[in-house]
Amino acid sequence: MEHTKLQQRIEKLLLAAVKYPSFTNANENCMEDFFAAWVSTTPYFTHQPANFGFYPIPEDHLQRRVFWCLLQGKSAQTVVLVNHHDVVDTKDFGNLEPLALEPHLITAAYCRGERELAPEIAAEAASGEWLFGRGVGDMKGGIALQLALLEGYMEEPDFPGNIVFISVPDEENLSAGMMGAVRLLKELQEKHGLEYTLMLNCEPHTRLQEEAPVVSIGSIGKLLPVFYVRGKLVHVAHVYEGLNPLNILGDIIHRSELNPDFIERVGNTVSPPPTYLAARDSKVIYDVSLPLAAMACFSVLTLKQTPAEVLQKLKDIAYAAFDAVVADANYSYRRFCRLAGVKYNHLPWQSRVLFFDELYAEALRDAGDTFVAAYEETLRFLVERIEISAIDCVSSLIETTLLHVKDASPVVVIALSPPYYPGVHNSALQGQAAEKVAQVLQDVAALAATLYSEPLLVEDYFVAISDLSYAMFTAGAEDVALIGQNMPGWGEIYHIPLDLVRELSMPVANIGPWGKDLHKYSERVYLPDLYYRTPVLVDYAIRRILER
Repeated sequence: MEHTKLQQRIEKLLLAAVKYPSFTNANENCMEDFFAAWVSTTPYFTHQPANFGFYPIPEDHLQRRVFWCLLQGKSAQTVVLVNHHDVVDTKDFGNLEPLALEPHLITAAYCRGERELAPEIAAEAASGEWLFGRGVGDMKGGIALQLALLEGYMEEPDFPGNIVFISVPDEENLSAGMMGAVRLLKELQEKHGLEYTLMLNCEPHTRLQEEAPVVSIGSIGKLLPVFYVRGKLVHVAHVYEGLNPLNILGDIIHRSELNPDFIERVGNTVSPPPTYLAARDSKVIYDVSLPLAAMACFSVLTLKQTPAEVLQKLKDIAYAAFDAVVADANYSYRRFCRLAGVKYNHLPWQSRVLFFDELYAEALRDAGDTFVAAYEETLRFLVERIEISAIDCVSSLIETTLLHVKDASPVVVIALSPPYYPGVHNSALQGQAAEKVAQVLQDVAALAATLYSEPLLVEDYFVAISDLSYAMFTAGAEDVALIGQNMPGWGEIYHIPLDLVRELSMPVANIGPWGKDLHKYSERVYLPDLYYRTPVLVDYAIRRILER
């Protein structure tokens, strides 16, 4: 396709898509109007209405749908173009929020100095090479790029293979959209005899060096362990008779936040260290007593580490923290007794750390059917209360389980919260398809060097988390069992069709434009990438994958 025409198509589609306020879990369905308008003006689909549609996400309380369309070519080989159309909200734009979905207007406002920006950002706003606005990078720029290429392919009478375009909601929260897309891909495969050879995403990339763009052949994994600590409630005047769960949780956080033992290096990718996303106690009002419980949610990004390995590290940390807190409490109590002139007796606390499946087994042993009925009632309540977060659902189910365990001593419970993202890498797949993708991406790097004099980096993992995690699943059955047994609400509140993902397993790649400050008011995309360079590289990769 002629470059000027392609640029015009991308720009028109981008500006149209960004106007839709498709905020995650709030207004994602509005993007259906964008896609409906697009297919209505596309001759290929007006003549073949069975080749596109809106696929309902099963049991989705927001009734969201996946937009899909299929371009059928000369062979069974198929490239899946995947993207997400939800964006984070625009509250951080402040008084310029009305311009957040108007890329040219918000960029001009930044050029006029209507928002204080760091010098680097202000210079980029004035350069004419960067476009600002919510979603221009993450990731409606990628949507526009993919649709513009697809429009060109539909004009070719003998296109060499098939293109399935899929746009999903809810990438920024629980990836419900991709869970529905997996089922859709299976149905399309069976109906049309498709041979999936690549899932290609166009998420924006970040750069370690200004002149070194990046493509990825894998996507980082993510686990969200939850620490739930039950202490011993007591009036603060008798503090040694109780055990403060905040003390234990605080020590766990200190030992695990940014802990380098969780960092991995695989190939040329190093995973970021883990960090906490939430921490709070169980109190809803102030009173003069210790909190009964406290919880925290911990984000661990994984490359090759298995869930079992991560959970065991966390259990070791929890035991060390528990032991240290009890030791400190005894040291404090000894000094108190000496000053008060009373006899010191060793405090009764013993370190106790359980995985959720171990706690569940205790409750089942102690309360049997009574516990099962109470647990299922809590589940039903949580499923109906759509405003409750996944982390709070996990906490509620842990609390219900603890109520049915006879042992009321302090305990740390380790569970998993949704979402779970498997780490994926093309090296996990055997066969010609994965080898071909590896070679094609090396050729993409060579093309970038030739055309743009840029040393393009083929990185092993896209580290910003993406829906490519659900393009393949190669872990063993024990990993599936471990996740299900330790994620309260698995199968009811949250479920990944891992067996179906395993059946579909296909190579992955991410080739996207350069983006900066995603999710911030300074979110921006590099226009030379979006309009010129990245489309050429994506087009080259697609054609090479589909050639026989």
